[in-house]
Amino acid sequence: MKVNDYMKKLYQDMQLRGYTEHTQEVYGRVVGKFLNFSGKSIEVLNEHDVRNYVLHLMNSDLSKSSINTYQAAVRFFFGVTLNRSMNYLQMPRLNEDQTLPEILSREEMVRLLERCENSKHRAMFSLAYGSGLRVSEICALRIQDIDSKQMRIFIRGSKGNKDRYTILSRQCLVFLRDYWRNFRPNHPDGLLFPGSNNISHITDKAINQALKKWLTAAGISKNISMHSLRHGFATHLLEQTLSVPLTALVTMGVEIQDIFAAHITSYMESHPLNLVQRKAVQNIVDCRTAALGAHIDTCDNCGYTKISYNSCRNRHCPKCQTVAKEKWIDKQRQHLLDIPYFHVVFTVPSELNPAFLSHQNALYSLLFQAASETILELCADRKYLGAMPGITAVLHTWGQNLHFHPHIHMIVTGGGLTREGKWRNSKKHFFLPVRVLSAKFRGKFLALLKAQFPTLNPSLLDHCYRQKWVVYCKPPFDSAGKVISYLGRYTHRVAISNDRLLSLKDGKVTFRWRDYAHKNQMKLMTLDAEEFIRRFLLHILPSGFRKIRHYGLFASRDKGKRLALCRRLTNSSQPAPMLSVTAL
Repeated sequence: MKVNDYMKKLYQDMQLRGYTEHTQEVYGRVVGKFLNFSGKSIEVLNEHDVRNYVLHLMNSDLSKSSINTYQAAVRFFFGVTLNRSMNYLQMPRLNEDQTLPEILSREEMVRLLERCENSKHRAMFSLAYGSGLRVSEICALRIQDIDSKQMRIFIRGSKGNKDRYTILSRQCLVFLRDYWRNFRPNHPDGLLFPGSNNISHITDKAINQALKKWLTAAGISKNISMHSLRHGFATHLLEQTLSVPLTALVTMGVEIQDIFAAHITSYMESHPLNLVQRKAVQNIVDCRTAALGAHIDTCDNCGYTKISYNSCRNRHCPKCQTVAKEKWIDKQRQHLLDIPYFHVVFTVPSELNPAFLSHQNALYSLLFQAASETILELCADRKYLGAMPGITAVLHTWGQNLHFHPHIHMIVTGGGLTREGKWRNSKKHFFLPVRVLSAKFRGKFLALLKAQFPTLNPSLLDHCYRQKWVVYCKPPFDSAGKVISYLGRYTHRVAISNDRLLSLKDGKVTFRWRDYAHKNQMKLMTLDAEEFIRRFLLHILPSGFRKIRHYGLFASRDKGKRLALCRRLTNSSQPAPMLSVTAL
């Protein structure tokens, strides 16, 4: 028989025994290497040749587990395909080192996901770490396998050709929707992660290469693979189970609604609420319960019906922001230009917090006015840009620990329209000097504050004038698509989302928070339920107050004409038609 005939018989023997395609490929490759190493015809091969090959492997860089795999392949070839007896005692299986796998810490995992700018890669990493999927399972995942209703993922034909379900965390679902919105995969077989040719699925090699790239970008030097992220899922789940209920870990446990339902009555006995706070609290407690009624969904094809409770749609309810956010982002996509964008943040000293809480409507508006005028006036100066940029501004009033911390997030175009109707780009990696921004913003805000509140304590104003105000500008985005995904993180946020809540026990609430003062460390904080409610209610906005505003090129007046001109001057592509938000 020729070598090809023996190899054909090898594959047939493996198929008859139900070996997977991956195992067949590995065994075939190993046997080919063995035959090349021996340099003999198959008819005269014996166990001494196998022994010499194993000794050769032990002197190579292969791990013990890989050498054992090579041995198993050659043994199968001798014992089954060639039907020859061997003294297996002469070639014992190597004892593999029982070392713990190297994994990322929680902080490193957060850093990796935050640094990863590709929403497709971020979604795949989160599936391995957040749901424990193998890289081969991620490659074969289909769109219909994601069940966002039951918050679970269906894994078909996994190891051992078995099907199973695994958990789907809320954060992982956010990353998946972000990926869907940016890429919208359209594979004929419904693959969630098709390859670059859109014919087959993405390969495990491509995913691991992407992981190495983003690990380097995040400054992580550990030898980490996609399987390491899966180990991290199991390790961190086990560690947290010691102190946190498993239901909280899979984000199917405590919610803001539960905290309010259990403790708002006792809180209101000693803390009076205003009308807007009362409405928000009542809506959150009633959201998706029988109190708001229900509706019936019917399938047009099979007639299956499902009864669902109605949502409250209050903008402070963490359950009701996803659809509103997706619709808003899809609408803003129509206004994006193919240019760099900068992220600028304006903050005020904490000494002004009492004034903000006493005059929320007026001071939040002053904050918007001072921040927007600072950007527009500096950009109008030819020393910096000499053009009018586009600005989208979002108000946040909280920090990670729920303390009151009013600040403005701005997404600003990296360029603008001049008075002559021409486009002028800003510097590629530099927008405006931070010190100039801070000084001008401080002077403008305090001048506006003094004019509107002339009786304000002069010593407070003097103290604020002497302070350095924090204004910072983050590096520009590479593409308009990344601006969209980034905007989604800020526009429809509430003070704290349900996925950060870990437990409600004995009148105390435990949640995760990131300590920016200590290198973004992820920590746990436990508060009395009433203190948690007090902090949450600080961030209920006045009725009718617009927390998202547009300026410059994005201002409402003549917006369509300006953007059409800017799109032509910057060679930006025409926006895609708006789509209904039904993916995943």
